[in-house]
Amino acid sequence: MHELKIAGGWLVDGTGSPPREGEVAISGGRIAEVGDDAGPAREVIEAAGLFVSPGFIDPHSHACGEGMGSVLNAPTAPSAILQGITTVVTGMCGYAPIEVGAHLDAVAERGTALNYALMVGHNTIRRHAMELRAEAPTAAELEAMRRLVRTGMEQGALGLSSGLWYVPGAYAATEEVIELAREVAPFGGLYASHLRSENAETGPQALEEAIDIGREAGVAVQVAHLKAAERPAWGQAAQRLERLVRAQAE
Repeated sequence: MHELKIAGGWLVDGTGSPPREGEVAISGGRIAEVGDDAGPAREVIEAAGLFVSPGFIDPHSHACGEGMGSVLNAPTAPSAILQGITTVVTGMCGYAPIEVGAHLDAVAERGTALNYALMVGHNTIRRHAMELRAEAPTAAELEAMRRLVRTGMEQGALGLSSGLWYVPGAYAATEEVIELAREVAPFGGLYASHLRSENAETGPQALEEAIDIGREAGVAVQVAHLKAAERPAWGQAAQRLERLVRAQAE
């Protein structure tokens, strides 16, 4: 007998197949069976007229911060859970704790209602290595940043995030970011970027930059804040989406 069964709802399983009526049984904290009749259970939740789906993934979160909504200050994560979000990827836009392992240990010790993934933040490590200088890093500074990326990945980070719209990330040349993104490739990590620009004149080039970084570093790319900002750029949205489709095909 299962511990729990959700019955009578419309199942949306995340595969893209049409919703269907069915039951979901849970035992030992895990989904044990999905079907027309999942069998008896000690507790039954009647979900008639409701949708039943896997938890949603928020691929762009700032839950690692220090504000009231951070996972360390709000471990039950009501703002996420009440929207059906059960997994967050945080440390985005280039801002993340410098000590990846210590942060993940703190989250584990405190506990959280979420599945939790953390990125290495380019803005954070650049500021740590060279403060806010608007210039290229020295060889020693670049190696220090490489080392921080490697250490973060060894300690469980999902990849490297950048916020090239922000200081100090805005000071970094494309080549610098490529060198750092190469450090996540051996770990199967990804590169996620708040693009350098979103406007009509330079937005398309900023998208191309992110694609180039992924290609040169040999890593997957996640584009954050993909938008055609301000009125002159409004007609470019379809072009930018089409470029993403072509990049996926490439």
